[in-house]
Amino acid sequence: MPGLKSKILSAFGIALMAMVFLSYQNCGRVNFQAASVEKASAVGPETIFTCTLGQTEACEINGVFGTRTCESTGSGPAWGACVLPPVGSTTTTTMPAAASCLFQGVMYAHGQSFTAYQAASVPAGSACASQIRTCINGSLTGTYQYLNCVRENGDCALAGQTIANGNNIVAYQAASVPYGQVCASETRVCQNKILSGTFSFLSCSVAPPATCAFNGQTVAHGASVTGYQAASVPFGQTCASQTRTCTNGMLSGNYSAPSCVVQPPAACDFNGQMIAHNGSVTAYQATSVAFGQTCASQTRTCTNGMLSGNYSAASCAVLPPATCAFNGQTVAHNASVTAYQAAAVAFGQTCTSQSRTCNNGTLSGTYAFGSCGVDAATTCVFNGQTVNHGATVTAYAASSVAFGQTCDMQSRTCNNGTLSGTYSVASCSVQAPAMCNFNGQTVNHGSAVTAYQASSVAFGQTCVSETRNCANGTLSGNYSSSSCTVQPPANCNFNGQVVNHGSSVTAYGQSSVAFGFNCSSVAQTRTCSNGVLSGSAVYDSCSTLPPATCAFNGQTVAHGASVTAFQTTSATEPATCASES
Repeated sequence: MPGLKSKILSAFGIALMAMVFLSYQNCGRVNFQAASVEKASAVGPETIFTCTLGQTEACEINGVFGTRTCESTGSGPAWGACVLPPVGSTTTTTMPAAASCLFQGVMYAHGQSFTAYQAASVPAGSACASQIRTCINGSLTGTYQYLNCVRENGDCALAGQTIANGNNIVAYQAASVPYGQVCASETRVCQNKILSGTFSFLSCSVAPPATCAFNGQTVAHGASVTGYQAASVPFGQTCASQTRTCTNGMLSGNYSAPSCVVQPPAACDFNGQMIAHNGSVTAYQATSVAFGQTCASQTRTCTNGMLSGNYSAASCAVLPPATCAFNGQTVAHNASVTAYQAAAVAFGQTCTSQSRTCNNGTLSGTYAFGSCGVDAATTCVFNGQTVNHGATVTAYAASSVAFGQTCDMQSRTCNNGTLSGTYSVASCSVQAPAMCNFNGQTVNHGSAVTAYQASSVAFGQTCVSETRNCANGTLSGNYSSSSCTVQPPANCNFNGQVVNHGSSVTAYGQSSVAFGFNCSSVAQTRTCSNGVLSGSAVYDSCSTLPPATCAFNGQTVAHGASVTAFQTTSATEPATCASES
């Protein structure tokens, strides 16, 4: 091994050997192979890079050289452990020459240094940042990526014009401004390519007053044109117009029609027939009416497109008379048929018939049967008892009647299954007299009680009473209160103030009056009468307002003071500014 170390010293020099020894103090092995993917650091542990599976290279542990192989791991290919030759073996591994470095197309030998820059160029007034980068066995120290660096000049540019660094220029906010405005400018200073301010125009002009356009017609500044609200108006109306004046491109008013005509009166349409203005037509309520009726008509007159009346038919006809139907039989108009009230009648009765005559589809009479027969006589039933035809039974209107009444009875006779009369009870008894109730008080039959119309009456009124008599549970009269009192007079309320009955208070129609007026003009005396306050004024106080100031262009003008005003903000020579007080 001393012979191999001597070869390394002769190839790289004493300075490189010292750096390699520093690396040995912090790393177990160093590889100088040009295509190596594992290198040692002089200040920290080795860094492992990706390799090719099966690749082999030399390695060293404590001055003894061996080999290692690229193997597969869970995260990808990586170098395996360094394998040293057996103890006592004469096999040696020769280390390859140190690799060069390539930077920006220039090859640098191992140990060679050069100056690199952080950027290819820097602004005017700035310094280029640099660092020394050294090639160590194929790897460069440092991070700067540029071989050269230039400093830019500090001139500025505005609208195609160059402004030298440190100079200034007057710039304008706009190339032109509307009539009546002033060009806004600023002085912009160039400092290392940075131009102060924001205005971007080298010159500025004030535009002349603009003309106006009205329906394709040009209206000069200060000139006027007549505009109409509409190009035409209906018959009977008048064209509305206004004078529109051009002021620097703005046309006063809003009427947009250059001319206006009054439309002629409109005709009317009636069932496809055109009726001239003031013309008339006969219209009918319906196109046809039933036999025996008369067609209703009206004269409809056209007034500027509106037709009077509401009948819509142009003609009307009277329909022929209709036939009738009876039990599937057709009955002609004015013809008759015999009809019966029932298809059969009870024993002892006679079939009732009528002659039904057809009148334009309507059959007179109501009988609906075309034939009729007489039934045999039948018995009757009363309270479960059979009553033969011709027999009689006594019946009562109710099972009992009130005190003082008499049981109402009738004799009911059976006639062919029909029992005469309507009473349905077989026996009847008379009840005892009933008592009455008045406000929880029992009143016996024949007794009386005093009742009042209301439990209380308003101030100034009188309690109204009546005597109510009990007759078999029914109390005469209708008053429902057992006592009555007269209420005291009510007070009034005015804006939270109590006004006693008969007292008065002064009120005002307004809380304040204008300068120069007196509150007495809106005063009113309001008197309380049993809770009702006379009058209508709602305020309990009134004051006279101070004189008001005026406002002119943001300036306050005191009452009685004056201010000078001008017709326009400027005048063009030789004209002068017109003013007024």
